[in-house]
Amino acid sequence: NGNFTGTLEAEVGMKAKDIADAVVGEFTEMTYSGAAQTPAAVVTIEGVGEVTGSWSEVTNVGDKSTFTANGNFTGTLEAEVGMKAKELEETDVVLETKSVEYTGEAIEPAVTVTSGDATLVEGTDYDVTYSDNVEVGEATVTVTAKGNYSGTIVVKFVIEVPASIAPVQSQTEVVYYDLCGRRVQQPLKGKIYIANGKKVIF
Repeated sequence: NGNFTGTLEAEVGMKAKDIADAVVGEFTEMTYSGAAQTPAAVVTIEGVGEVTGSWSEVTNVGDKSTFTANGNFTGTLEAEVGMKAKELEETDVVLETKSVEYTGEAIEPAVTVTSGDATLVEGTDYDVTYSDNVEVGEATVTVTAKGNYSGTIVVKFVIEVPASIAPVQSQTEVVYYDLCGRRVQQPLKGKIYIANGKKVIF
């Protein structure tokens, strides 16, 4: 104006706002799938509004994601996204066998656990415990998920009397011995003993 004419443009050097005081909102719900996922949560600064930027991918339960600001903002922050573990289903657990002969020792059929196309790893994805798995009758296998998986699945298998062992026909004046040859005063139902020189199940 005045004695001058024309225009010019210059960068004023405005600094991007650091996000050190930013607040992270609630993350969109995610469930473990075995694949990388991009979380979503709004990041804001009081008195300024929503911060522009992006979140890094996460894969496992407990993973943290890094938010990297851009545009008018600068800096990074990290937050746990709260990914949920995937629930196991009863059909995910398969026993090596559902029926096995009595041996006198604890019987532990192998367990295979899958989820979709993935075969899970014992000790990492789940733990296995056995109960009532010595004597003839129904035994129990309990699979307890952990890590990226959740839930408890209980399956059964049967311990059967071997064909070589005869059932007790009569208990009158029969002397029973355990498998180590020690006399048994009060035999227990379902256990195997020696009577009259033969193995029998009481």
